[in-house]
Order: sequence, then structure tokens, then C-alpha cells
Amino acid sequence: MTLLNLIQLRFALWLAPPMPRFFFNIHDGTFMADDDGVKLTGIDDARNAVWNTLLPMTAEGRADGNMACQLRMDVRDEAGIQG
Repeated sequence: MTLLNLIQLRFALWLAPPMPRFFFNIHDGTFMADDDGVKLTGIDDARNAVWNTLLPMTAEGRADGNMACQLRMDVRDEAGIQG
């Protein structure tokens, strides 16, 4: 990598917008607030994270013999806007 490439890379990283942080609150009969959040590229990745999390949680409930299952996950960004 040349010096010019390194300078271009540093400049590109400097101009790149920071990745937003998303928080995932889970409601499963109780309330679990996400105080840490996860940095993702955008709302589409946040929605995919919901599906990738809730589906295994549902399967766990079914494996335990729990046929009545209610799960909800609220997604919000750092500004508190739900997506």
C-alpha cells in the first residue's frame, strides 16, 4: 500500500458518517431494556437483527412445550425514534 493509498483511506474514514446505534427492547411477558445497543449500518440491518433474534427465541419456547408465546421487540435509534 502506497503512502497515497494510506492518505486516501484515512480521508475516506474521516469523511464516513458514524454508524448509528440501535437498541432492542424485548417484551416476552417481562420487559428487558437494551441499554447498550448495537452499531449497525441502518434500519434494514436493525430489522434483520429483530428477525434473527425473535425466531430462535420462539423456537426455544416451543421446545419447552410453551405453545402460547408472545414476543415483541421494539427497535429505537440513539434519538429514541422507533423503527
